Amino acid sequence: MKALNQETQVLKEKCRSLRLAGKSLVEIVSITGVPSSTAFRYIRDLGINIKAKKLEPESVERRFMKFILDSSSMDICWLWTGFTNKEGYGTFYFGGRSKQKSIECHNWSYRHFVGDVPKGMQLDHICHDPNDCSGGPKCVHRRCANYTHLRVTSPKENTLRSNSPSAWFSKRTHCNSGHEYTEDNIRWTSDNARRCKICEKEGSKNRYSMRRCNRSNSEST
Repeated sequence: MKALNQETQVLKEKCRSLRLAGKSLVEIVSITGVPSSTAFRYIRDLGINIKAKKLEPESVERRFMKFILDSSSMDICWLWTGFTNKEGYGTFYFGGRSKQKSIECHNWSYRHFVGDVPKGMQLDHICHDPNDCSGGPKCVHRRCANYTHLRVTSPKENTLRSNSPSAWFSKRTHCNSGHEYTEDNIRWTSDNARRCKICEKEGSKNRYSMRRCNRSNSEST
């Protein structure tokens, strides 16, 4: 026990005599030749300030890929296992707690691996087939973050490729009255909706007839 205490005292004196302030624990172990746990206990007892080891931050890409179920092939969908929004799209949070931002996972993937999306354009999942998938928030393709399964497209084309009501109406060839949607029989509104010119003309005539009828009735009374 006495020999052990003497050895301990020698190691303490060795730590005291060396200029260890500002050095990391790894450097101190290399200089003194003592185990890290022992060296840490000695420098703590002696009140020596050491340099804390700086942890390298995890790359955003690596953290992003942790949420991908399987990315072993570019031919499969990279399904997102993290948080999804009410539309069914995966949501990725990044930027730290003080400056945290959120973006849909397929948007982040495309911007990171490919490049920016032109202003006014959208990303379309080409892995989604509206003939095989009903779409909507439960569509599994909305959770796909494989950037090779994405293409840049206009908002109109993206909507028409979906199973939304707008896409369904755009595929109709006749109006509710049975008039064919020909180029001469279509009037486009400001919100890109189609209107049947024949129906509008007939509606205008009916409203005019109703006004004349109401006017004649009021004059007769």
